Amino acid sequence: MHPQIRLPKQGKCPLCGMDLIPVQAEKSGVASLRQFVTSPEAFALMDIATAPVERRPVTVVIQLAGKMDYDETGLASIAAWAPGRIDRMFVDFVGVEVKKGDPMVSLYSPEILAAQEELRRTSAALQGLRDGTPDVVRQTARATLDAARGRLRRWGLTDEQVRQAEQSGAASDRVTVHAPLSGTVIERVGREGMYVETGTILYEIADLSRIWVNLQAYETDLPWLQKGQPVSFSAEAHPGRTWEGRIAFISPVLDEMTRTVRVRVSASNADGALKPGMFVRATVHARVAADGSVTDQETDPGPLVIPVSAALVTGKRAVAYVALSGEDHPVFEGRDVTLGPRAGDYYVVEAGLREGERVVARGAFKIDSAAQIQGKFSMMSPEETAVAPSGASAKPTTQAPLAFQKQLRAAAAAYASVQEALARDDLTAAQGAGPPLRLAVEKSDAALLQGDAAVGWQETRNAIMTALDAFQSAVSIDEARKAFHGLSDALIAAGETLGFGPGKTAYRVHCPMAFEARGGDWIQFDENVRNPYYGAVMLTCGEVKGPIAPVTGEDAPRE
Repeated sequence: MHPQIRLPKQGKCPLCGMDLIPVQAEKSGVASLRQFVTSPEAFALMDIATAPVERRPVTVVIQLAGKMDYDETGLASIAAWAPGRIDRMFVDFVGVEVKKGDPMVSLYSPEILAAQEELRRTSAALQGLRDGTPDVVRQTARATLDAARGRLRRWGLTDEQVRQAEQSGAASDRVTVHAPLSGTVIERVGREGMYVETGTILYEIADLSRIWVNLQAYETDLPWLQKGQPVSFSAEAHPGRTWEGRIAFISPVLDEMTRTVRVRVSASNADGALKPGMFVRATVHARVAADGSVTDQETDPGPLVIPVSAALVTGKRAVAYVALSGEDHPVFEGRDVTLGPRAGDYYVVEAGLREGERVVARGAFKIDSAAQIQGKFSMMSPEETAVAPSGASAKPTTQAPLAFQKQLRAAAAAYASVQEALARDDLTAAQGAGPPLRLAVEKSDAALLQGDAAVGWQETRNAIMTALDAFQSAVSIDEARKAFHGLSDALIAAGETLGFGPGKTAYRVHCPMAFEARGGDWIQFDENVRNPYYGAVMLTCGEVKGPIAPVTGEDAPRE
């Protein structure tokens, strides 16, 4: 259970009391904690397979969702161009398909009647001019006639209607409005008998032969999307059928409520199967270039990649095992690697591996488990030295003035009461010891510190106060222990950088089993382990890592 414990002879684990088991000596003599050695026989039983670290073309698949909408470039409104009364509406319900030039509405308008009378009189007057009429008079009559024609055109009459009005013997008090484009009527506003003013909307028409697909892309998807990329999508109304389109627009604005960006795809809808408002699911395949960007160049060699099975990922950290020798002398080295995006069956490698190396693609978990049993580097032990002996020296310190160290020691003493109460499984006593700790931290005089020490203490103090707030509001001992974990980390950081001053030695104690084997530390002023994270369940589970920021000279600890 505690592989880091090594003793020279058979006995009990000092942490949990279980029997120790023999560890086979390594025959290779490899001393690095990052290297794992096994025999050829064990290697064969582990069924290990390796794969090269190589450059190859890979594709990131982005899944998007959204819905269909009208192509705004194919929308048109039919409005009354002159005031009047609707006599007849040739299209009397929504959904009718019309062609460009089809009659839509017949409108009675006294203004149009008067304009036609003026056009007819002006045309007759121009035709009645004698041959000897001065050119100025003739030009004026032509200008007046052109103005009358233009007025009728501005009111929505076609050239044919203007010609008929000019040539007919009598003016008409009605005008027919025609469709400006082919499409489907999506809205009908007017009613027969309604009086309308200039600009009143009568119909809305949409060309549905093309349609827009508005997709929602998360922030993390944006690096892989660019204008012009092909997109395939399907509609829930037509399972098994897919359509193709291209990204026509990526919104420059992020929706702060959904944390998404609108991506628009323009697609053909010749058969009318796609309807505005339908939900769709889309897929974009982004080819990754050697520099990590998106490319459409077939000649690009691609990024450095490893198989997905070769990476042991835990949180933000990833480990890969590199094969250093063959089957006759199997040696594997654990590496921390920085991974880019997942592209199908591969991870893009940003750092930690070199092209041409071979990584364990099958059996990596077996190697990692065996390394843990030997107390070596693994995905569960991020430190370079997986085994830290008791009494190891602490991190280098930035010593604070003695006056401040005494204030920090007072806070650590109050903290000790909280730790002892949790070790006794007494939540009430632990929370009762919280206010004295808060008071001790609040009384610390940051003015005694300078430079980086002052900035660091301010950040640590904020972390302590935040953890204390969560600790005091906890309704169960498990919640309190989680908050105590953050409180301990912050106070340990303060002790390691600023020092606790003269007095009893403060020890850093570590329990590798706490918080689902992620581990947890705390402070004690003696070396008898009393675990605040497990209490009576595993009271002595833990290992003393060493003193926190030991001081020297006049400030040496006094027991």
